[in-house]
Amino acid sequence: MPFRVKIPYSSAEYQVRFARPIIKLIADRALAVQQVVDALLPFGFLLKNAETLSPNNPAEQKIIFRLPERTSSFQFGAEGFIFNKENANWTTASDDINVIEASERALLEGTKVEILTRTLTLAMHLQLLDGTREQVLDKFLPEPFREASEGQSVKSHGAQVTWQHGSMLVDYSAVVANGVFLRVANDFEASKTIRDMATHMYSGEKFAFQMLGVEEASNNE
Repeated sequence: MPFRVKIPYSSAEYQVRFARPIIKLIADRALAVQQVVDALLPFGFLLKNAETLSPNNPAEQKIIFRLPERTSSFQFGAEGFIFNKENANWTTASDDINVIEASERALLEGTKVEILTRTLTLAMHLQLLDGTREQVLDKFLPEPFREASEGQSVKSHGAQVTWQHGSMLVDYSAVVANGVFLRVANDFEASKTIRDMATHMYSGEKFAFQMLGVEEASNNE
């Protein structure tokens, strides 16, 4: 039987990288800012929640639009844009995707942009309700270390694999007691839509849970 877990902390990040820097997005950004503001207003955006970062390094210049009630933000610079979502979960994913699509469409409107990659990253802390994180992570301890650890308790260990188009990390959680940290990231072709990406990541999360031998407990547990 899988170990039951709850997910007290989770986040999602959608990042788009351009093939080349689009300087007009930072040098003459009034139009782009207005278009994004107009796109976010239906989602409860307030201008007081916007921030401009203008350091001397052009690569670090960006505009950040925060949606506190949605625990999310959208930011862009010359080299791409990022959407961040705290307390991410699949029940609100469709609504979050609506925000992403509106923001992306508004930002890129009237701008010739070649997208290099789209990356979606999910990160979460899984708190064990039964069993221990050692039982979950024991399978990831390599045999030489297992032999070296005989007679003493292991304080932490994890595993990370990086593929050509993605990565997965499992480790002890530094945030929750008896917790496991899981991060899954995938790079996608420029032609992929955010909804296609989300479907793929949902399957990836299910695979990761099966690999770990855990399942999310119901809300009333």
